[in-house]
Amino acid sequence: MTHLRAFSVNYYPATNTKGAKIRIKDERSYKTIFLSYDYDIGDIETQTVKYLNSLSITVFGKASVKTGVILLSKNFDTLL
Repeated sequence: MTHLRAFSVNYYPATNTKGAKIRIKDERSYKTIFLSYDYDIGDIETQTVKYLNSLSITVFGKASVKTGVILLSKNFDTLL
């Protein structure tokens, strides 16, 4: 069985005081970061994959869940 690293990705809509954002949580280390939602991209999955690729974390799988998406990688070395 292959050991994988999971990133849970959730969308948070804009409020009266804050813009829309994306939360990326590394389920292994429990580190969480927030990104401003990019309306030009218009998709949380695509935006997150682009961000993770910029960190040299390659995403090769996904699982849809009720609250967002889980992205899977074999990279355990690079921190968020």
